[in-house]
Amino acid sequence: MQGYQTISPLPVSFSSAGICLLESHHRSDFYMPVTSFPFWVIIYVLAGKGRIETSQTKHAIEATRIAIIPPGVSYRVVDDQPSLGLYALCLQPDLLAINSTPFPQPTEVLYGM
Repeated sequence: MQGYQTISPLPVSFSSAGICLLESHHRSDFYMPVTSFPFWVIIYVLAGKGRIETSQTKHAIEATRIAIIPPGVSYRVVDDQPSLGLYALCLQPDLLAINSTPFPQPTEVLYGM
């Protein structure tokens, strides 16, 4: 990949609307420790291959895949080769409330195409 590449997760900084959008292109030595966030993380894979690991599962990810990580779920992103390029959309939990009722919160990574 061309341009800036990172060796660790980018910092999250929310707008006043409770949204943060990150574009991350990983170097071959990218490392993410197991992490848990108090907000939703929606990952769209632009390029590369890897996996999202939790204490219970491993989800293979590659270009055009989406993974949704609920608040409080511990996970890490692990790169294979070629390294991952991705968008991460971070949303404050209250953004997913419907009529002041929180969206039913899963306790595991949701994965799809």
